[in-house]
Amino acid sequence: MQAHGWRRWALAAAALLAVAAQPLWAQNTNTGEVKGIVTDPTGAVVPNVAITIRNLQTGVVTTAKTDGSGLYDVPSLLPGQYSISFKAAGFKEFVRTGVALEVETIGINAQLQVGSEAEEVTVTAQAPLLQTESSDQHVIFSTQAVQDAPTVGGIWYNELTNVLPGVNPGGGGSQDASGQGVGINGMQGYLGNWLIEGSDATQPRDVNASDNYPPIDAIAEVQAVTSNFGAQYGTGVAAFNVILKSGVNHWHGSAFEFIQNNAFDALNYF
Repeated sequence: MQAHGWRRWALAAAALLAVAAQPLWAQNTNTGEVKGIVTDPTGAVVPNVAITIRNLQTGVVTTAKTDGSGLYDVPSLLPGQYSISFKAAGFKEFVRTGVALEVETIGINAQLQVGSEAEEVTVTAQAPLLQTESSDQHVIFSTQAVQDAPTVGGIWYNELTNVLPGVNPGGGGSQDASGQGVGINGMQGYLGNWLIEGSDATQPRDVNASDNYPPIDAIAEVQAVTSNFGAQYGTGVAAFNVILKSGVNHWHGSAFEFIQNNAFDALNYF
């Protein structure tokens, strides 16, 4: 009886650990999501529509179909430039191009026109899509913004956090509204959560980003979420999520050298 009792306790403990670990898996946020509804010219939903989502930089194709309510939902898409096509019997193919996906959820709806499948209706997105799928407030620093920032020492957040809406020095005697000690929306500093590819990169010894920053050339984008964000970003009054570049279907590369010493520094005032 005693052996059976220990076995039951061990199984119960293992089950508790498995349940407790699941929220940790859900906290990784390094991909985007596309969802929407497909209708006909009368506004009625169209089920069983074949959807093809193509990453224009990698050539990777993801397929899906609408359900009985005309809805579709495609998660786990890498950030990048996409085209999306919608095909159904008795309707013209609808193609949406110029879709820029970041680490977020965007809604792409389609209204199919009656006609032959051989015919095609193409819509090119000219302006950024309105974020309607979440209530968080965030700023995305693109690859170009990260590269153009006057970064010293290779630490991206020393400069980019300066331009966020609602930043403040964060107290503690600092007058600089940037870097690890930045405050957001009137809060004190050192309360941000720093992530790389959606995984926690905040040092336990001092509760800040410390040395957890990748080379500037490796950064695809930085997502700064400053209000109303979900549990997947963990704790803190703000979350700074660094997304790294992934491979594309063409050759590319870069080389750089960083040097800083007294020979290049301005003379001391005294």
